[in-house]
Amino acid sequence: MVSKPLRPHTDRSTKRAVVGEIQAGKLSVADAAVRLRVSPRSVHRWVARAAQASPRSRFVAVDLLPGAPTPVPVAEIGLRGGRTLRVPIDVDRGALSRLVRVLEATC
Repeated sequence: MVSKPLRPHTDRSTKRAVVGEIQAGKLSVADAAVRLRVSPRSVHRWVARAAQASPRSRFVAVDLLPGAPTPVPVAEIGLRGGRTLRVPIDVDRGALSRLVRVLEATC
């Protein structure tokens, strides 16, 4: 009789770190699965569980103003939870402050 190989055990801290990298766009599910020698389905489950456990990790859609030029120099602002906000470099500071407050309150 041929037995199946044991599945590797992945500790919680490793799962959290990998999910964080995936959510930040630094790692794909497929690459994470290969790195940890688990199935992509397992990694998808970790991501789904993390999203259920953290209701603040929602996507917030933002509409850009019509007619805004496409190639605009941008500034990147780090938000809570490892999220990044990219805004035009010449954005109005008052508007930016209000936007950051809304994003931090809703996510």
